[in-house]
Amino acid sequence: MKKVLYFNFDVGGGIESCGNTFLGFLKEIEDIEILEWKIQDQPPNMIDRVIDFAPDIIILNEFFERSANISFYYKKFHPTTKVIALIHSWKSLFGDWRDEKYSPELRCQMFLNMKFFETCDKIFAMNYPPKHIEMPSNVIRAYFPVDDEEYRIKKDWKDRNGMFLYLGAISPLKLSEEFINLVSKTDLSIDCYGFRFDRMPSYKEYFEKFDSCKNLKYKGLVKQSDVPDLMNDHKYFVMPHDGYEVFNIAMLQAIKCGTIPLVSNDRTTREFDYTWIDWAEGLYFGCNKIDELMTNIRTLSIEKPDHSEISFFISGESKKRFPCLDLRRTFIETMKDYINR
Repeated sequence: MKKVLYFNFDVGGGIESCGNTFLGFLKEIEDIEILEWKIQDQPPNMIDRVIDFAPDIIILNEFFERSANISFYYKKFHPTTKVIALIHSWKSLFGDWRDEKYSPELRCQMFLNMKFFETCDKIFAMNYPPKHIEMPSNVIRAYFPVDDEEYRIKKDWKDRNGMFLYLGAISPLKLSEEFINLVSKTDLSIDCYGFRFDRMPSYKEYFEKFDSCKNLKYKGLVKQSDVPDLMNDHKYFVMPHDGYEVFNIAMLQAIKCGTIPLVSNDRTTREFDYTWIDWAEGLYFGCNKIDELMTNIRTLSIEKPDHSEISFFISGESKKRFPCLDLRRTFIETMKDYINR
């Protein structure tokens, strides 16, 4: 029986949802012992526990420095151990540690990151790198595991009560301050769900603006099991990402539910053209700048067009392009290959 150590930290949101789905895939495999690691600890304690467990396979759900560094060094001393990384953004695979614009401390960490990625046996790059970006040979172009039966159209377009939905972390990296300022000048109403990062001192002014914007209706956290119904109760999914998070799990959940994403698609501010979502072409309404996104939202709010055909199209097409069963099959085949060696 092979031992599988699964770093699946309890961090909430899309990372945890994705990690739990892969845990379900793991549990389908026979003849393995799974140790799921949920809470980060001090590195010496983590190292001792890894050594005691002596894993044959290590899986990391997303790149976290402690688990990555421990996995890297463990594999150095136990080279037969296989390491699989589920990376939620292909951008983390890039970055030159020699660039002097970074601090010495960050450059050191970036060097370790690079070495970790080089020694991984497989990397599932989950939000599918654009076709023009050359990937290392150990990278599998993948997508988020969004179940096609759970995430589907349950409510017709005309029966959806809500118009605009934002689902994700409430932070300036994902819900930009510029977007808040623009929404404040309108009479729009956008339902917002997600974890608030308001304990960070540097975000104080940001949350003062967010809380004073009556058009952004903050409704707290939502259980993952309730997300399909939440998506089905709204017509549009608002994504003012500004290039930080190109194609996240919530966007794929929305598409499969027939909830049309409205995406600011700024290609001018990112080194690797992060926002070229070529693999999702035709499945979202995109624009170049956040002010253009606001114009689109206001127009949709006033005109209220019937987009039922588009809703059905993106739902059906997303299931053809990104079937959860295919991702499950690829992951399980990779695991069985390592188990049977």
